[in-house]
Amino acid sequence: FAWQATNVPSYHLVVAASPDLVRTLVAERTLPGLEVTLDELAAGEYFWGVYAVSGETERPLFLKARRLVIRKVADNRVKTIKAIKDWGR
Repeated sequence: FAWQATNVPSYHLVVAASPDLVRTLVAERTLPGLEVTLDELAAGEYFWGVYAVSGETERPLFLKARRLVIRKVADNRVKTIKAIKDWGR
């Protein structure tokens, strides 16, 4: 997740399974920077938003929650044999 800077000391990232970002909260982080990686998200549909935090005030950076879809990717690696035995038989 990444977002543009505003002049605040920290940001509050919210990830949920619904666009209201409240009922089905999945992850939440307060961060000083402009990006974060969340490795714990499983395949599925999520919505996320970021709030600029200044003191006790939080201001949303986006007008509405952003949609994110994570899909599980099939393992397409080619499997090869480890040794050739009895070549030509």
